[in-house]
Amino acid sequence: MPRILFAEDGPTVMQLSGGLLDDDNLIIDVATNGRQTLDLINAESSAYQLIVLGETLPDVSGMECVAFLRKMYRRLPTLMLVDTLTDDRRLQFGKVGLRPKHLLEKPTDPETFALWVKQALAEAPERP
Repeated sequence: MPRILFAEDGPTVMQLSGGLLDDDNLIIDVATNGRQTLDLINAESSAYQLIVLGETLPDVSGMECVAFLRKMYRRLPTLMLVDTLTDDRRLQFGKVGLRPKHLLEKPTDPETFALWVKQALAEAPERP
């Protein structure tokens, strides 16, 4: 059963993930800051099939989390919700290893969010 870690300091992810929370085929964990996110992943890196980060996490930013994850856990699929998505920002995110399809600009709706997450899960490599 896929396990996802949502890391967001505000209500955005919880509001968007309504349908996903009701999916009996998913396990969803929640972190509210970047430090907690990295601690959870370091404790059980093989437990997660997907990480969904907010850009503006306290303690350790979403961008810093991605940079760490790319160094330590290259194959761990990571998505990021961003406040503004311009061409310059896409390049900036690309430099830390996030592809354009792994970025979603806020605001968005729950259906788009759920489709984005499920598509990433479908493309994720099998994890032990």
